[in-house]
Amino acid sequence: MIWYKIINTPLGNVVLGGRGGRICFCHFALPSLEAVLRRVAEDFPGEAIGEETVGKEYSLQGLLCGRGGIFRWEDFLLNGTPLQVAVWREIYNLQPGEVVSYSALALRCGYPRAVRAVATAVGKNPISLIIPCHRVLRQEAFRKDGGINADMLGNYGWGRELKRKILEWEGII
Repeated sequence: MIWYKIINTPLGNVVLGGRGGRICFCHFALPSLEAVLRRVAEDFPGEAIGEETVGKEYSLQGLLCGRGGIFRWEDFLLNGTPLQVAVWREIYNLQPGEVVSYSALALRCGYPRAVRAVATAVGKNPISLIIPCHRVLRQEAFRKDGGINADMLGNYGWGRELKRKILEWEGII
């Protein structure tokens, strides 16, 4: 059975879910909870899906902690290609507040010539926020003075504006 929990955050509702004691998805409830649950049903065909109404409470800050936070890599149930899993693990290993370009991420993952494939893997991250794919930015976002150009952040599964709001909430931009 796939369980899910709705987490009310300052940036909107987040749906966290798992199976067998491990986290397998974390999505914003956009465009709706029903849409998220349809996506989960597609990702886990034949699995029953039910809301978890008891258990641990989570906050946006707790979800964003990444490595060293409330979740360990072993807490995740990830289905992906070796490249995807390598990309997700490297993103998970970003330090709090650290951002990286797609090309630098490709290099760090050992796929320096596969920037597009790495970017696609970033977009397929099933555990957003906890594996902070919003911190992967277009090269053009990095200003020469060390700052971030908020108009050049790049895409995000729930829209560029939400990516910007998460990065603002984290104090990155």
